[in-house]
Amino acid sequence: MKIFKASFVAGIALLSIFFMLQDSHAQSSIRDNMRKQLEMQRQQDSQAVEKAREQLRDIQKMIREKHLSFRAEMTEALKQRIQDITGLKAPSRLSSSAKRQTINGEKALSRFVKKRKGSGNRNVKGGFMSLSEDEDLWYKPAEEMNFDDIYDLPVDDDIYSRRESDNIYNRRPQRREEKKVEPKREERTPERKQPKRTQPDRQSSDSQDLAYLANPTLAAFNWKDKNRVTPIRHQQTCGSCWAFTTVSLLEASYKIQQNKDYDFSEQQIVDCARGNNGQRAGSCNGGWYGNAFESLQRRGAWLEEKAKYKNRDYTCPGFEPTPYKVVSWGYIRPDGGTPTVAEMKKALTKYGPIATTVKVTPPFQAYAGGVFDEHTRLNAPNDVNHAVVLVGWDDSKGRHGSWLLRNSWGTQWGEQGYMWIEYGCNGVGYGAAWAVADVQ
Repeated sequence: MKIFKASFVAGIALLSIFFMLQDSHAQSSIRDNMRKQLEMQRQQDSQAVEKAREQLRDIQKMIREKHLSFRAEMTEALKQRIQDITGLKAPSRLSSSAKRQTINGEKALSRFVKKRKGSGNRNVKGGFMSLSEDEDLWYKPAEEMNFDDIYDLPVDDDIYSRRESDNIYNRRPQRREEKKVEPKREERTPERKQPKRTQPDRQSSDSQDLAYLANPTLAAFNWKDKNRVTPIRHQQTCGSCWAFTTVSLLEASYKIQQNKDYDFSEQQIVDCARGNNGQRAGSCNGGWYGNAFESLQRRGAWLEEKAKYKNRDYTCPGFEPTPYKVVSWGYIRPDGGTPTVAEMKKALTKYGPIATTVKVTPPFQAYAGGVFDEHTRLNAPNDVNHAVVLVGWDDSKGRHGSWLLRNSWGTQWGEQGYMWIEYGCNGVGYGAAWAVADVQ
């Protein structure tokens, strides 16, 4: 019996030693795998940096040779793959849904404006609420404005000259200059007085009572200088630019109407937002802000503290009541295409900052200041890959004027997160849309 017990104890000891050795071997194997993974990551990072340096040298050479107006430096964005820091997926048939949404959006906005005007609140000006005494910000009501002047803002006829030469989809036939022959005095007929030009196809007639928040004929204006935008955010390496653009517009609209800072959750948009068709608005693999606006109109947004950003797709935690909603949204052009400069200015001063798209390239990634004027070649109007926000303009910047673009790559990129980009450059403006927060 004693021999059996001794053998049993010895067996247990041997098994313990065996398992300890196995466990030690397993831990050693895990450590080895971790070392290999870290080494592979270091090599990949080193290769990315070297590739970025080569790209930067090529970009700076291009800037010198083409006499471009922006500065390029080594940025964290340049070290990343473009698809990892963008994420826009433009609908293939945007025009089919854009017109319906724009008409419905204007009708909803008109109802909102009339409701706000009837509230009796002294701070309501033209339907929007102002806690600011800045008289330069609040412009005269739309019904007092000359719509001919708004729709016919003076724009240089050659404003898209570089884009026309670079992009095959936007080339126009050359116009011939015909020599005018003055008729003889006796052949001249009295000139007929031309009728005053009327506003074309006023899709916005339903919201004509909406005041302009600023003067669209100004040579320069931006919401950043008026302190009506929230701090720059950082999407990191999740293709969620569309979600950050959506949230930026909602935050700006609250800031304009109430002068309050809100930090809404992009993660909730990435994980939970669904369009009216029931399909997800997007993920870290890309999406479209139009579907996200539909979701905000129905379900609203959460605050950042409720769903912090994780830089990856996550499971939607469900839906809880929230008062932070979009009351109305729409596209600037009824077909969802690229508006004119005048139309964009008009929208910026009527609704606030606007969502739009742009084509990101390595020079765009390396942007460090100045006026971005790459004007890369596009294969089609929807050949864009990034969603951004336009917050203003300056006609004196660049050759024909520039937009002030708000990005979602943190404050270390560009001019503290912003970029001046020439009108018409890299497809900026395609799919431009507006959104207004439902302020109770």
